[in-house]
Amino acid sequence: MRYDVVIQRACNPRKLPQLPEGVPLLPEGALFLVSRVSGVPLEAPLHFFMETAFSSIGSKRLRVRPSTYKGMAEDLVALYDFLDERQLVDMEVRKTDMDAYVDSMTQNISPVTGERYSHRTVKRRVSTMRSFYKWAQSKGKTKYRFDVGEVNASSFKHHSTEKIAPDVLEPSSIAEDADVRAINVDELARLLEAAGPSGIESIDVSRPDTNYVRRETTALRLKLECCLQAGLRRAEVTALLVKNVEAVTKGASLSPLATYPVRTLRKGGQWKTVLIPGWLISSLAHYIGTERARLIAAATERDPGLKDHGFLFIRSDRAGPGLRLHAKAVNDAFRNLQKGIGVIKQGAGS
Repeated sequence: MRYDVVIQRACNPRKLPQLPEGVPLLPEGALFLVSRVSGVPLEAPLHFFMETAFSSIGSKRLRVRPSTYKGMAEDLVALYDFLDERQLVDMEVRKTDMDAYVDSMTQNISPVTGERYSHRTVKRRVSTMRSFYKWAQSKGKTKYRFDVGEVNASSFKHHSTEKIAPDVLEPSSIAEDADVRAINVDELARLLEAAGPSGIESIDVSRPDTNYVRRETTALRLKLECCLQAGLRRAEVTALLVKNVEAVTKGASLSPLATYPVRTLRKGGQWKTVLIPGWLISSLAHYIGTERARLIAAATERDPGLKDHGFLFIRSDRAGPGLRLHAKAVNDAFRNLQKGIGVIKQGAGS
């Protein structure tokens, strides 16, 4: 994997050391892409954002809506995921490569939804891809030049809804939401079992103190339980903080069946409070003091300059043990679980 990109937000520029000449200074909160392989921001997307999303280089004023800016960043993540899959270099692609990128969306299944990509998603991603490479060609950054406007136009039109009279304006209508396929109880039970044992073995509700027996479980099972028990999105699970779990457990005896408020970051960067059962909070606290503590200790031993970022769930893979876990990694893990138990076919969306 060459890139393995993730979206990051810029910190306060005054907290940064002197940057090399030619590196644009992003305003605080600005989005940019970082390679998890190299740990370095991707140069082309960085300059692309500064010259197309902001009114001028170094300016804090957006020339596009914040939602459009965020969408551009997410679209480029999808593009770089494709480049990783095909082992391509971003500035060395040909028209046939970008044709294949469009085909991958018009012909394949989304790994996130398990359904076909919506026309709206394909249209937005193709628009961002075209803008990105049109800008890159104008700056002389690409090895090969091609007409980005003609990138798999026929395949894209075929994916679109056909119009009987193309020259006649159609009245706008509100797009209908796609049907949501709820997971059934049997599939859920198989997923949980495949993820690892439950963090709780038994509860004796006849006891005045509601005694229960906790047992060892896996980080993956804990993530699934957070989604199931507290209704958290994948990104909200990865945004849970150690301090907010410890704030509940500190100096308190938790009842396993009672629920306790825990804060996490929701979509848009706003705080939200969710209720998590006591038995799950106890299991999370145990994970903090055991597996997580071991991973952090090993990471800091290898790199003394590394500091604990404070996020609850962390990476345990060889490439980045101790680093913050991102929603894409959780999605991939859940997706592999589904493939393993046959809920979805092997290779779907890949």
